[in-house]
Amino acid sequence: MKVLINYNFDPKDIMDLNFKALYEEKRRDSCFAFAFEKDGKIYALRDHFGTVPLFFTRREDKIVFSTTLDPLVVPESSVDLKGYKAYIAFGTTKILPIFKDIEIVPPGSVIEVNEEDAQIKLLFKYKFKRHKLSGFCGMNKLVELLDHLLLQAVKRTIKHNEVGLYFSGMGVDSLLTAIYLTKCGVKVNTYTCARWGKKGSELKYSRITAEKIGIKNHFVDVLDSEKVEESLDKIFDLYGGPHGTSAAIGVTSLWLHTPLVKEKQVYGAQGADTINCAVAVQNKAYVYSFIPRFIRRLLSDKLSGSLIDNYVRLASRGLLSARDIPSEIMDSIQAMQGRIPRLSIAGMLICHTPGDGEALSAPAINSNILYSNIFYDVDVAEFFLGIPFAKRLNFTFSLQLLDKIVLRRLAQRESELKDIHYILKMKKGFNLPLHVYGLSEQLERTKPLINIPSDTESKFAAYVFSKYCKLKNLKTEE
Repeated sequence: MKVLINYNFDPKDIMDLNFKALYEEKRRDSCFAFAFEKDGKIYALRDHFGTVPLFFTRREDKIVFSTTLDPLVVPESSVDLKGYKAYIAFGTTKILPIFKDIEIVPPGSVIEVNEEDAQIKLLFKYKFKRHKLSGFCGMNKLVELLDHLLLQAVKRTIKHNEVGLYFSGMGVDSLLTAIYLTKCGVKVNTYTCARWGKKGSELKYSRITAEKIGIKNHFVDVLDSEKVEESLDKIFDLYGGPHGTSAAIGVTSLWLHTPLVKEKQVYGAQGADTINCAVAVQNKAYVYSFIPRFIRRLLSDKLSGSLIDNYVRLASRGLLSARDIPSEIMDSIQAMQGRIPRLSIAGMLICHTPGDGEALSAPAINSNILYSNIFYDVDVAEFFLGIPFAKRLNFTFSLQLLDKIVLRRLAQRESELKDIHYILKMKKGFNLPLHVYGLSEQLERTKPLINIPSDTESKFAAYVFSKYCKLKNLKTEE
């Protein structure tokens, strides 16, 4: 076996070429990528959710792989407009190829690549399965099951006695990650970006929360205009290519101004809302799926299709439909039974996690630092997929019908033990308030390659890609 690229993978796990056993038994952490040559054939594989990107192209009669886009881009690379739309919509280049000469290994797949023409043959595709949980299963039982699975997920991923953690201090997901890491005896260093500067609530509550759960090393990076400008210049170096969510500014600043870059392993906590079908757009697509199609058409042209088509149209602000998504990804979604599981997997593979998750994971992957996330653990994810409908319902005055209720109950139990119950009432997000830092004018000056939505995130993605093309001397047809 000749290893062509390796991120967080033990070649011994695939020596027998038993791909089914690999994905269903040996690796359940969903954070790896690997390509190798054996017996004259080239194989490439990527984790279940595609956390780690895996790009490839043909250069000088050879197939070349990379976990970041930048090493494969050459001045002759031309933009694929469909891939550009996906990038503008979701902030990432790992869903659809953004350059015509660079391909992507599908998530949860094993492929064979023809060295002569770079054509691929799909050898294996992982199919997600819901845990079979009875509708009569009580909330306490569900909480205990989740408690066991999260502890198992931490034990699976721990490779070092000391780790870093992206920590909002205002959300239950990073809180639970910190708690379960400390339960396993790991020294946790937490990192918080104060997006709103010195006046932001992150500054106050992240410190209070970190102290109450016993975190001794808590680092806060307070953003200001100077740091924002610096981060805009460093995004490509840190991410290994263009990344289009504004969260990248805060994350980049963290890597530039804290000891995060010195960590050997970094944890994130993105994905819990998505796999629980608790994102607002998922809720909207779900509710509208019960309305007759002819009525939906009257309401919006983004609501006239199937469940997943409507979801993709809504999440992409009308830039894409389900027909634009690679069949390997759509097959994984359509294989799920039930509206909620399909929306959950679609969010993890297309509409939310690829971009949101990459904002946190890409700097570590590009720096060859181990990245981990307990909510990407496949057993944890498949447990969430199987939660009965009644245990998902949000009975508060919120307009959101579905929520991560079981996870919140677990967080409530743990937070009461630590006297941090206030965290359950807080909302968090990582996207940057761009208007605060006077970036609106720069974004407005950018001329995108296509007509794009008027929201700030779309404009930011276009700005970043335009800047990247100039940096790489790429020709674009505007």
